[in-house]
Amino acid sequence: AALMKELEGLRRQGVWDESGVREWRAVAEEARRNNVKIHVGRIFGIVVEKNTQFKIGDPLRKYKGRIVFQGNEVRDERHDYAFFDDVASAPAALEASKSCDAYGLLFGNHVQQSDALQAYTQTDLGGEVVTWVRLPREFWPKSWEHRNLTDPVVPLVKALYGHPRAGQCWEKHAEKHLFAVGFRNLGGWRSTYFHDQLKLMLTVYVDDFKLAGPADKLAQGWDLIRKSFNGDGGIETDEPATVSKYLGAEHVVYDGKSPVTGKPVKMMEYDMSGFMQQCIDAYIDCVGEVGLTSDFLKRIKAAPTPFLDIDDTSDQVDGGALAPIAAKVLMKILYAARVMRYDLLRPVAYLASRITKWSPRCDRQLHRLICYIAFTKNHRLRGYIGDPAEKLGLSLFSDADFAGCKITKRSTSGIFLALTGPNSFFPLNAISKKQTCVSHSTPEAELVAAAAALRMEGMPALNLWEGIFQRPVGLTLYEDNQAAITVMVTGKNPNMQHMGRTHCVSHCWLHEVVTGETDDIKVSYCDTKEMAADLMTKQFVDADKWRHAIKLVG
Repeated sequence: AALMKELEGLRRQGVWDESGVREWRAVAEEARRNNVKIHVGRIFGIVVEKNTQFKIGDPLRKYKGRIVFQGNEVRDERHDYAFFDDVASAPAALEASKSCDAYGLLFGNHVQQSDALQAYTQTDLGGEVVTWVRLPREFWPKSWEHRNLTDPVVPLVKALYGHPRAGQCWEKHAEKHLFAVGFRNLGGWRSTYFHDQLKLMLTVYVDDFKLAGPADKLAQGWDLIRKSFNGDGGIETDEPATVSKYLGAEHVVYDGKSPVTGKPVKMMEYDMSGFMQQCIDAYIDCVGEVGLTSDFLKRIKAAPTPFLDIDDTSDQVDGGALAPIAAKVLMKILYAARVMRYDLLRPVAYLASRITKWSPRCDRQLHRLICYIAFTKNHRLRGYIGDPAEKLGLSLFSDADFAGCKITKRSTSGIFLALTGPNSFFPLNAISKKQTCVSHSTPEAELVAAAAALRMEGMPALNLWEGIFQRPVGLTLYEDNQAAITVMVTGKNPNMQHMGRTHCVSHCWLHEVVTGETDDIKVSYCDTKEMAADLMTKQFVDADKWRHAIKLVG
């Protein structure tokens, strides 16, 4: 039923032209004769159960039918594989989504979401090359039944899911319409927009729209998005609603008090407890696939931290029983880590670096990680805003663990970014990334991490928030190593002249950034106990220290 509903919807939209049915042999011969390039592919149907993290009977848990184009098997008129130019699309970053949430918590603001209805097929496929498709026999219309067709094909008109160009066509269509109705791109951030007149911020993640701004302007903003402008048809979406479930995370908004000052604030919490249970279930299923005993599964029990106090330096480089399923499990966990479970970034990043040299001790580490997830699956990420826009700024925490990897001796960079104020703290993003070269000292590793923090997070975030607030926004880089701060402030670093060659990091560039004429970026010392980026660098085995580190990031 779900698949037939999807089929009828696509037919009403005119995704393919059934009136133009022809035999593929005749179409291909005609194209070769006229020296015209054409493509041919097939479509097929799939049915999935969405939102399986919810209990059976929940209205959000339902079957979804989808009819797609098989993009990995596209041929041309000579039966050669088809080639496509760069057709990448760029949905909004997860950080942009959180920035939209933070903006929506300002006094008088609100956040809403809406889904585009069959998004890709709202735009024509276009292009110079005509694409023909084969329909499964069960999709043939009744008018074909008595025509003795052997290999019928029809022209593909709309950008059907799965076609290599579909994402790009949809993105161009949506962006063209948004620009036409007054939205502008925010600081070079893809699929992130701002309407200057209405003061509305919009992020688009494929077909998921999130709009934040003054509550009394949201309806007008949705009208601009949905209504046709100069005959472009607008963007068809479902009815907007207060943000709830977005990109797999439940968004819970409520009034509360700042845990620091006690002043009234507006809070938002992200909850992925259902997804975390799916990660546990996926691990158990995968362990069964490699034939491990039930005794091994029974060892899933409470673990206060995701790390074990073991030394990998003497570990053998292969032989881990979980090697065949490690990547599958880790990549699922990684999504939750990027969205809101920042406490999982460091263990996942480490184990991911061991995929090609998986060992028995890696088995123990992965099992410990699953035990920790089982113990903490109900953890939430919390942010709050209790200040006006003019009192908000960016806090960027940078840290490194010198030679943290005992096998490669490389350090790990930890980065944490938050929107902060006297009564505000809203986490925006976190990164745990192994450095690409061995450092010779702690200050050297800290400078590499600081450079990465400013380039990857700090400066792009300034562009974004200055575009939202339309004023200079200050950024404070917090560092817990005095020697590294001295190098950044003075620009003098006679003992590390090699960094430009080994790490591609210039201490002169760091000096210019933190002491520039604009005064928008400052560096400040942070006590190690208050270093929020510690969570992304150090392998805590002490439960009390780990709980303290978690609290620092919300």
